[in-house]
Amino acid sequence: MSSIYDSIANIPVRREQIGSGDNAIMNTVNHIKTIVRSSYANPYVRRYAENIVSVCAANDKLCEVKAIHKFVSTKVRYTKDPYGTEYLQTPPTLLQMIEQGELPHGDCDDMTMLSLSLLRSIGYPVALKVASFIPNGKFSHIYGLVWIDNKWIPVECVRGDYPLGWEAPGQTRSYETEIK
Repeated sequence: MSSIYDSIANIPVRREQIGSGDNAIMNTVNHIKTIVRSSYANPYVRRYAENIVSVCAANDKLCEVKAIHKFVSTKVRYTKDPYGTEYLQTPPTLLQMIEQGELPHGDCDDMTMLSLSLLRSIGYPVALKVASFIPNGKFSHIYGLVWIDNKWIPVECVRGDYPLGWEAPGQTRSYETEIK
């Protein structure tokens, strides 16, 4: 019997032209939303989220969100995509690597998809935020938002030393979209 990892690993890589400029970013955002939607409904992802938040008291929303933030921040190493390629790794792929004792490498979109899929799988509304930090407004970063206590809280996972709620200063432009 083959493992989930075997079936994932045997899927060929597909390169796709997604456009340029804002068009490319919006196409990528749509791909990310599709991946999060399919992943949060996956029982494997749900089981992981349940295990992560089992350290929290029932209905302790802040504890649950912090536990998932810490998990993603510490279990995935930030690494840029291959040069010239948008490389999207699905949450089940990353979780399978973690389960096998590996330290998966992923960039901001991979970490965002994983954190939002885990959060959404246990009932939290989530959104994406795309940001620019340069004067021309070219988007260069993405991270998640989670809705708790009647507000959107940033879920920035690229470094383990950033607490839940931290947002990079100096944004020159941003775009937010809820994942429903």
